[in-house]
Amino acid sequence: MQILLRNIKEADCACDALILPLAEGGPDPYADLKPSVVRLLATLQKKEFKGRHNEVLLSPAPEDISPAWVLLVGLGKKEALHAEKVRQTGGKALTYLRDMGMKKAALSARVLETMDSHLSISSRVHSSACISSGNTGHRITKRLFLQ
Repeated sequence: MQILLRNIKEADCACDALILPLAEGGPDPYADLKPSVVRLLATLQKKEFKGRHNEVLLSPAPEDISPAWVLLVGLGKKEALHAEKVRQTGGKALTYLRDMGMKKAALSARVLETMDSHLSISSRVHSSACISSGNTGHRITKRLFLQ
């Protein structure tokens, strides 16, 4: 497994799927992405995706970004969020992508910046790494984006 830490924009990552974690009822950390991505997220959140813990929704990415797919993953209620839930969500996301035949995934870590201060900085970094690796042993190349 290869994990790369890179500080690049989500829309510029050449990968099969861009993983966007979202908390249920939480603020939208992706409001400053390309307008096409913001519109896609708004539509999916209005109709299909609520952000419940371990909820996943795969959608074709807009044509003006590099990833082919966008995978929304639910973190659950923001108030109940802790490192173990984030780790479980990472495993769910990577298992889902593996089962769909995807080889490269990129993770946006923006949502970790919006977490309450009850998660320490070390927990936030650990949680990011857990999402990235998924602790599943899958042979998927992942990129973790720290904004």
